[in-house]
Amino acid sequence: MKVILDIDDKAWEIIEKGELISSDNRIKNVWASFELMVAIDNSISLPNNATNGDVIKAITGEKFSKGASVYNHNLMIGEGEHYIAFSVDWWNAPSAPYKENKE
Repeated sequence: MKVILDIDDKAWEIIEKGELISSDNRIKNVWASFELMVAIDNSISLPNNATNGDVIKAITGEKFSKGASVYNHNLMIGEGEHYIAFSVDWWNAPSAPYKENKE
């Protein structure tokens, strides 16, 4: 399972530097620990082998895809004049694994 977290930049910086927990497993930064717990509590989980459509639905909520229809091999999602179209092939394709840009 993959999990998406929305966490404060400063808290993530503390975690990346290894300044969250000491070598004897004691919390070094209570604020960052709390931010991490909130992020986990509000996380979005994705199934293994998620499709692009699974990712969109997980991020926007299941209601996003309700009322969707297929027209000319595109998945049309929205109401009235306000809609977005996705290629059905793209929607059902496996989502590309996330690759961190280290530049």
